Amino acid sequence: MGKPGYLTEAQVKEMATSGLVEIGSHTFNHPDLRRLNVKDAIFEIQDSRAVLQRLSGQPVLTFAYPYGDYATSS
Repeated sequence: MGKPGYLTEAQVKEMATSGLVEIGSHTFNHPDLRRLNVKDAIFEIQDSRAVLQRLSGQPVLTFAYPYGDYATSS
């Protein structure tokens, strides 16, 4: 967000208030989460969510793994 070619904070706010989209988190830097230590993973996942919640004024309930990856319970 806020980089050339990415959404601005104003655009995120506008989309959130439109009621047409759901705002979900996707990390700050799109890292391979499997390769991060716990502290960095928490930053990427929780802190990116907190920023979006602050901007949108709404709970952010979804998370998209970078690269279309996914977690399993096994």
